[in-house]
Amino acid sequence: MKRGTVGKEALHILIGITISGEKEILSYELFPTESPENYKDMLEDLKKRGLNKSTIVCHRWIKKE
Repeated sequence: MKRGTVGKEALHILIGITISGEKEILSYELFPTESPENYKDMLEDLKKRGLNKSTIVCHRWIKKE
């Protein structure tokens, strides 16, 4: 993703699935690069917002150039 700059940015998205199977976007943020620390910060923010139980599944889409 690009915003008025020359460099690319990493869009991090956290998606939740409810007990009934519906998907919900829990959080999204732009970061200069992709890193585990960014996801850790996002998950800690969800915890502060009231998330108390979760199962984490990670999937990474890689754009081949």
